[in-house]
Amino acid sequence: MTTDRRIKRICPFNPRSPLSHLTREYPFNPRNPLSCLTRLILKSVVIFPASPKTVIIRIFIQSYIHRRKMGEPAEQKTCFTREEYLALEDRANYKSEFYDGEIFALAGGIRNHSVICLNLNWGIRNGVADKDCVGFDSNMKLDIAEHNLFVYPDAMVVCGEIGFSENRTDIVTNPVLIIEVISPSTEKFDRGDKFAYYRSLPSLREYVLISQNEPMVEVYYKQDEKTWIYTVSKGLEESVRFQTIDYEMSLKDIYQKVNLHSSESHLSVC
Repeated sequence: MTTDRRIKRICPFNPRSPLSHLTREYPFNPRNPLSCLTRLILKSVVIFPASPKTVIIRIFIQSYIHRRKMGEPAEQKTCFTREEYLALEDRANYKSEFYDGEIFALAGGIRNHSVICLNLNWGIRNGVADKDCVGFDSNMKLDIAEHNLFVYPDAMVVCGEIGFSENRTDIVTNPVLIIEVISPSTEKFDRGDKFAYYRSLPSLREYVLISQNEPMVEVYYKQDEKTWIYTVSKGLEESVRFQTIDYEMSLKDIYQKVNLHSSESHLSVC
């Protein structure tokens, strides 16, 4: 029996299956790269049903459905425990985030995003050099226990004793400063739900959003439990002050060697 016939027999359409919806939406077409990718995934599931890659394939499909529906849950939720997520993350060769039982793979960073993050890390290193604070890049996970999340902010700063989670040194719980580099596809989430998740952290005092499309840095600073003060700096001649670490950084330094006129600044970065 050919692989395609085995696929139809083993994977008939199921309205509760994200995999079925993926194959129905993209029936095989040799000229359609996404269709070819879908077919390859199905062949992997059929030919290697017991392979550990099956779990990764489930995560890929779930992540795809998540992006297609702009954050709406898949029709059939595949739940993972925190322990299962961390075990999978330790073995994976790419990063994923954990949202209350669901796992979503992160896209790789584009040029402007990566350059901005590198410039930020340089600035944060200088800003905390003489303080009892430590800066972290996007390889450090953040545990938001109140919402049962593990995420990877673009940059964080922890002051004083570092709070680690799950008896591990690659997950922190108490940042005072969180920075996200936003793109058009992530802006709504970064300003909305993600900021709400971050505000549930008792330690957080400052949240910073950095645009890829123009030299603009927005800062939300926590004055008290009910009040966040908003400031914005626009233009390469301006500077921004990170109040939690008492450090000022020029936008010229943040955007050094960033191509603000490149079309890539409009691409999706997660």
